[in-house]
Amino acid sequence: MMDDTRKTIYDILKSLVVEFPTLKVYQQRPEVLESFPCITFNIESNIPTYTLDRGIGRQTIVVKVDIWTQSSNNGKDVLIEVENVLRNIDYLLTYNLDILDSSGIFHITTQFTY
Repeated sequence: MMDDTRKTIYDILKSLVVEFPTLKVYQQRPEVLESFPCITFNIESNIPTYTLDRGIGRQTIVVKVDIWTQSSNNGKDVLIEVENVLRNIDYLLTYNLDILDSSGIFHITTQFTY
């Protein structure tokens, strides 16, 4: 049986409100980002490996996590915590990029692989 990856990632990212009390977590980016910091995420890939008896062995999962903040330092702080909590459940940071946004919002896009 495949894991409920979406719920697992949502719950672990939502746990960051302890460090960032105003943090909002969305599975998809809302049309308007109303508060900061916020995180959007989606499952980019979830490919199972099958066992000889056609059961599901290991799943190879890629999760895209976007961090939206009003300052570069806050974005860095959120990224550090996101990497930490996802690494604790065996998702490893495999990509990250600062994206310039003309509106003044700081945006970091990342990928984590399991």
